[in-house]
Amino acid sequence: MGLFFFVSSCGEVQKVFITDKDIVFEQGSPIPGNGKMDDCEVKQYYIPDTNNMDHTPMRYVRVNFHYFIHPKDLHPMNEDLAIQFTNEILKTSNYKLSLNAKMNLPVGNKTPVIPIRYRYVLAGENENDNGIYVHLTEEDEMAYYNNTGKKKNMFSQDVFKRYGVRKNEVLNIFFFSHPPDSINAKKKYNMKSQGVGFNYFVKMGLPIKEFIQKGSDGLIKMHAASQAGLLNHEIGHSLGLAHTWNSEDGCEDTPKHPNCWNRTKSPPCNIAASNNMMDYNATKAALTPCQISKVMYNMATDRRSQRNLLDPRWCNFDPSKFIRIAPYEVVEWKSSRDLEGDIIIEEGAELHISCTVSMPKGAKIVVKPGGILNIKGGMITNLCGDRWEGVLLYKNKKQKGTVIVSNDGSLQNMVHKVDYLPTE
Repeated sequence: MGLFFFVSSCGEVQKVFITDKDIVFEQGSPIPGNGKMDDCEVKQYYIPDTNNMDHTPMRYVRVNFHYFIHPKDLHPMNEDLAIQFTNEILKTSNYKLSLNAKMNLPVGNKTPVIPIRYRYVLAGENENDNGIYVHLTEEDEMAYYNNTGKKKNMFSQDVFKRYGVRKNEVLNIFFFSHPPDSINAKKKYNMKSQGVGFNYFVKMGLPIKEFIQKGSDGLIKMHAASQAGLLNHEIGHSLGLAHTWNSEDGCEDTPKHPNCWNRTKSPPCNIAASNNMMDYNATKAALTPCQISKVMYNMATDRRSQRNLLDPRWCNFDPSKFIRIAPYEVVEWKSSRDLEGDIIIEEGAELHISCTVSMPKGAKIVVKPGGILNIKGGMITNLCGDRWEGVLLYKNKKQKGTVIVSNDGSLQNMVHKVDYLPTE
């Protein structure tokens, strides 16, 4: 058990990790257990607090990118171009996420604009693998995105089964051009940018002019940035979001509408066109608070595929990522979260925890004199197979920090563990 002393204006201050005697068990819930966290299923509690954005650490979705080379190809893809294309679309997609826009619909809406708290990071099989793959193939069904006819393969999972890398840990993104014979055919073929998002992979078919093209001047033309909105849309499906214009997507702040690509002079698109990321429109620039809460909930829930895709940065202690509850501030966490640093509860401040909070190895919770940590049915633990340090109380001559456990709350996997026993 650590024991430290220093001198402040209030006199000598003692710092000590809590023991059984330091915990106050509120009446009616004397026996700590695994917690009762029904409220943690309420998705609205996962909307980031704009007054305390650091309380919702940024999530990083692991992605890799796949490209194909076929003898019939009309584009000059190679490994160097694949790297350039990937870097460009990844940078632009993350940039668009950082600029969440106000909703265009409904007209005159007052839907709040909440920062989007996730980004994409490249992830290979190991530190020597950049997560960018170019595949040589002569199989049309593997090399091209075909959206019609007998060779229709847009919903086929064969390419993921054959070429997927770290299939249940990384979102595999496959880029295809449309088949050359379809492009050159006289009959009408839909050669627009298209895609489909599955739990663990995304498929995107792009026309040559929007993919990689060698111009008449012999120079390579790359239009990766123009596809960032579509990529965010398809990944949105992988993260649990649905189309909004024609179905019940579970969010009241995403209204039904005619699904106009752009605003036009004639009805029904003469008033406004949607800019929501999950609609078919030219901008795909906005997510609503409800949509963001659904993604955050999925990422925080063990049984969801979205959590498996995350880079678990909460397993590595970062002293710069501490969370400070300011003096006399009262904060209640009704959602599960994964932290990367310490929690510091200042004098007179209160932190109420109702769900699971994961602390990294080496992290601690500091409760200063007059501060309160109230574990209201929640569980503070380490979800990485390690132990976090524990709760460090500050005491001076006038007062000390307080730890309250109620509603079957618990403290688990601590270096400075508390072996409390049931009380009568």
